[in-house]
Amino acid sequence: MNRVICVLGCFSCLYALVGCMDPHYAARASYANPGGMWMPHQLARHRYTLRSLGVNNPDDLTDLQGYPLGAIVWLGGCSASFVSPEGLIATNHHCATGTLQFHSEPDRNLFEDGFLARTRQDELPGEIGKKVWITQEIIEVTEDIRSGLEQIADPEQRYAEIQQRIKDRIAREEAPDKGIRCDIKKFYEGQQYYLIKYLELKDVRLVYAPSEHIGAYGGDIDNWQWPRHTGDFTFYRAYVSPSGRPVEYSPDNVPYRPRQWLRVADEPLEPHDFVLVAGYPGRTQRWKTLDELLYLYETDNPMRIRILRELAELYTELGERSDELQIKVKPSYKGVMNYLKLLTLIQDNITQSRLIDEKIRLQTELQDWIASDRQRQDTWGDVIDEIARINAAHRQTARQDYLISNAVSQVRLLSAAHTIVRMAEERPKTDDQREPEFQQRNHDRIAQSLRRIQASYDPAIDQALLAYYLQKINELPADQRDSLKAAVADTDIHTPQEIEAFVQSLFSDALELDEAERRIELFEKASLEELRQSGDSFIQLALRLRPFTRQQEQQRKRYEGQMALLRPNYVRACQAFYNQPLASDANGTLRVTFGTVKGYQPTPQSSSYDPFTTLSQVIEKHTGDEPFNAPEKLRSAAALVHPEMEFYAANLNDIPVNFLSDLDITGGNSGSATLNRKGQWVGLVFDGNSEAVASDLLFMPDITRAIHVDLRYILWMMKYVDHADELLAELGL
Repeated sequence: MNRVICVLGCFSCLYALVGCMDPHYAARASYANPGGMWMPHQLARHRYTLRSLGVNNPDDLTDLQGYPLGAIVWLGGCSASFVSPEGLIATNHHCATGTLQFHSEPDRNLFEDGFLARTRQDELPGEIGKKVWITQEIIEVTEDIRSGLEQIADPEQRYAEIQQRIKDRIAREEAPDKGIRCDIKKFYEGQQYYLIKYLELKDVRLVYAPSEHIGAYGGDIDNWQWPRHTGDFTFYRAYVSPSGRPVEYSPDNVPYRPRQWLRVADEPLEPHDFVLVAGYPGRTQRWKTLDELLYLYETDNPMRIRILRELAELYTELGERSDELQIKVKPSYKGVMNYLKLLTLIQDNITQSRLIDEKIRLQTELQDWIASDRQRQDTWGDVIDEIARINAAHRQTARQDYLISNAVSQVRLLSAAHTIVRMAEERPKTDDQREPEFQQRNHDRIAQSLRRIQASYDPAIDQALLAYYLQKINELPADQRDSLKAAVADTDIHTPQEIEAFVQSLFSDALELDEAERRIELFEKASLEELRQSGDSFIQLALRLRPFTRQQEQQRKRYEGQMALLRPNYVRACQAFYNQPLASDANGTLRVTFGTVKGYQPTPQSSSYDPFTTLSQVIEKHTGDEPFNAPEKLRSAAALVHPEMEFYAANLNDIPVNFLSDLDITGGNSGSATLNRKGQWVGLVFDGNSEAVASDLLFMPDITRAIHVDLRYILWMMKYVDHADELLAELGL
């Protein structure tokens, strides 16, 4: 540690002298990020730009097995990275919510207290189904999937053919005995398909999570905001069998030894420095047409916002009933609040940034360009109108579909019953003819999800959610409401009192699904006839709802089959028009985005934001009340001056907490490692700024910023607040 500190201290003294000699500084200071979440192989197109920004070996960023990409992993919903040769994994605190909830009880609240394993034996197993996926190979399979689709006239048959080809190719490539899991994803709206091979590690354990008073400092108030002062970090560890095989949890397992792991940066991060993020962004929607953007803004988002607000109130009321319920609803509440704020900000962004006007301009230019040439007219002349026509038909039952889907997914016993009914329908088929999610390869995953229900299930939560969705169904137009209500109940359920009585009767007759092992037994063995004879009220409810969920599935398949020809053609028109590299929308696969450390000016009238926040600001923000209740041990450590402070505060005279970059990220990037020009670890990305969350729809380079927790704050916290000395040594310090 002292040697590293000495080197960094010398570096900081010399930095100002050599900074003006940096041949790449001017390029970085003037760089305007155009956006783009790039597949690793696409970075070859950006060699010149990367070199101009100071990256010596850009081709290293295309090597899935090399450094640093070989260290990047996916946790299922969040990104993460190996940071030691002993399988230590760094990610965000909010990515560990499920694990913290799984192990918390009223007298042992890991959210409140945090957690640190002093020995390997103390590390806590992740929640049921917690896994790590490591990308091994990415193979283009476009020809295998798309060949001859134009010859299939019926959209549902076209969709079925695509799914069958995907299933067949995955079956040829997967190697479960070696831990190799495969997926096939579409890119550029289905213009291209790639098969991704993952190594799937099944034993993941919690090592260290700070208190939520650090990891979620600022709470919902600061969410999406800048300045930000959140220590959003957590550490896990991956384990395998003694022979190195990926297996489920066992006390005999040993730490996984990754091929690559990230190294701590050997130089301090400063404004205009190059940074990149490698991770698994979830979803963007930049290939939407104007019609689709208008529908999102005028209809879909407002509907979702209303429901999310009501769900937030519902979860708040439930959490106030008891400490036990508070722990059980916390993950759902946090998810609802995050999504609610996101959608609300997107609506504000669309209005304030005149995003619709910009979309009108871009689409008008595209259509004028198409209309100016006969061949382009023949190829793309009606593609935008056809997409709009199909969307209009697809939206007719959108609200009903949304309510049914939410009820089936969020009411735990109904969700379990629906899964059991669907598996009973699929069981008579050969495995290769089953719907993909019910193939044998997914049975362990489904069984784990059925078992995982137990950790967050409480009848009070399920009853409140079901009553809520039944009341929302009451508000549907009569032509959608009446048939659905008749399927749900054979009695009138119009008033809140009638709904409450009906829900209570359902739970009094829930005979089979409240025990995990019985749920799994039914999933594995029950036939449809046996389920029809069941006395369990939720199995019967799932059966009565099946005509509606089946209709949803059929509509989705027809829609996807129609769009399988139209949307790739639309993308081809855009690519020909712009005639420059364009990134595919995020889809949960490994991507790299790069840019610089940079502040921003929210509006032309406002002051510019600095790109760093500091520890002294955390203390200034402390009120003693949530969400600005910094723990006493943090405040005590902050008050002390350490001889080694230069390691953590180089060039800032304070501990950096969070920093901004102009990187292009979205949900799913949470937990992604932030790297410098050498590929060294400098932080973790965890959020975006409120003024630009609509960049998921149209990238806004002047104001789009990613928010990162600075590695120096993480290391300072580990050393002086939580005294995680063993982990610091494991990180090479």
